Amino acid sequence: MKYILPLVLSLVFTACNDSDKTKNESMSTNSTSIEQVITNVEQEKVEVKPVQEVVKVEVNGETIFSKCKSCHGNSAEKKALGTSQVIKGWDVAKIEKTLQGYKEGTYGREMKNIMSAQAKVLSDEEIKKVAVYIHSL
Repeated sequence: MKYILPLVLSLVFTACNDSDKTKNESMSTNSTSIEQVITNVEQEKVEVKPVQEVVKVEVNGETIFSKCKSCHGNSAEKKALGTSQVIKGWDVAKIEKTLQGYKEGTYGREMKNIMSAQAKVLSDEEIKKVAVYIHSL
């Protein structure tokens, strides 16, 4: 009995080492494949486009505003973090001008850093869409 346990353990460890060797061999094969693909792309001068250009995702104002709800409220009725103006009832032009100002860093006081980060990721078209949506609330 005392000889069986070491024998079983050695068989288990040997089996694990063999499977690790197989994994390592397949991983090195995959690495080589990836390196070869990169080399081929570089040699053939294949143009790689950013994901945003390849996949056009259409968003609407409501989708954009969903990120704003936690501070501004579900229908823009709150002062964000207790300090901003309530934006419900603003006209579309005022909302657009404000968001563009945040985006460009030319507008804002206490909320400038927070809102600039939010606005910088929006395109002009998205700003227009969210402005129209907020106005409709």
